[in-house]
Amino acid sequence: MAGSSTVNGKAVGRSSAEVIASLRSDIESGKYGAGSFLPSVRQLAGDLQLAPETARRALKALESEGLVVARPGSGYQVLPQANDPHAGCPVAFLDWRSKTAASSGDFNEQLLSELKAAAGERDWSLLVLSVGGLSPCETVERLTASRAFGALLSTPDQGLLAAVREARLPAVMLDDWEEDSGTDSVMQDGHQGGVLAAQHLVSIGCRRIAWFGPTDGNSHTLTRLGGFTARLLTLGRELASDRCFSSNPGEDNVARAREMLSGPNRPDGIAALWQGHTVALKRAADELGLVAGRDFQMVGWCPEESYERQYLPLFAGGPVPTAATWSVRTMAVTALARMAERRSNPELPPLSVKVPVRLRMAVD
Repeated sequence: MAGSSTVNGKAVGRSSAEVIASLRSDIESGKYGAGSFLPSVRQLAGDLQLAPETARRALKALESEGLVVARPGSGYQVLPQANDPHAGCPVAFLDWRSKTAASSGDFNEQLLSELKAAAGERDWSLLVLSVGGLSPCETVERLTASRAFGALLSTPDQGLLAAVREARLPAVMLDDWEEDSGTDSVMQDGHQGGVLAAQHLVSIGCRRIAWFGPTDGNSHTLTRLGGFTARLLTLGRELASDRCFSSNPGEDNVARAREMLSGPNRPDGIAALWQGHTVALKRAADELGLVAGRDFQMVGWCPEESYERQYLPLFAGGPVPTAATWSVRTMAVTALARMAERRSNPELPPLSVKVPVRLRMAVD
């Protein structure tokens, strides 16, 4: 046959190109799923009447395409990126929240909605996988069973990250970042948000400037508080220790805000760069008969998509404080663009991509 291999001068079996095409088809159809192993060189040569070198070349060609990886002593293992999104294989969103977790439910619903829309624009399907009660191994097993070609993670859990890396599954972390995770991340540019908040409060004449928010050292705190304090220093100010009102997860934000606003020397400018802290500051001010924009200035925090629907109504009937905003839509589109790059080139170095933050005034 044309292009067939020869053994002892006689044509036998199929050409390597035919074998490659056949194995590629079997992988794309799911006959050989991610994590499974292709037949060995010896088995392929025997079953298809190939010269061993022809079988070996076919397997190496599939490896060069990024469909399989050679595992010494085990053979050629099918990789997740072999799953084709245009053949119905999904990208998975790993939702770590329990069904009762609702503190950030609105944001998560926005993110999920934008991910579905962005995936649809690429003709991709999005699989939402609840992993809150699953072990990392169980999560990877479900990803493999669903033929997911990539995973979008909304948690920096080290065990899950390690399991996803071990499975060679392309992954992008959303709304978070973890040092040395080896994983791409897409999150808000909190440093820029902190810088803009500090500039604004100084520019409108605030002298007793305060921070109201977490100081627990997570990725969001590091960037937002870091940008805020650094910009104050460059403007000849500093964040005094008695004006850093720490309120970490699990604490009573309203009580802490009330404490901050109750003293005779209360702050005249406050950065509240978390949605929950923005709401808590408004509630505490209402309880004390104070008005943001009259009795003190503030910079709040809000996704662009929630500004008209939530932020403006929160301050209805009075001055609307400046808000640092960013786009959930941009986060979703950017994450899927990075996933596409990661799928086509698995050896790309991991990147941390920042979604721009801007200040919105009520007159916008």
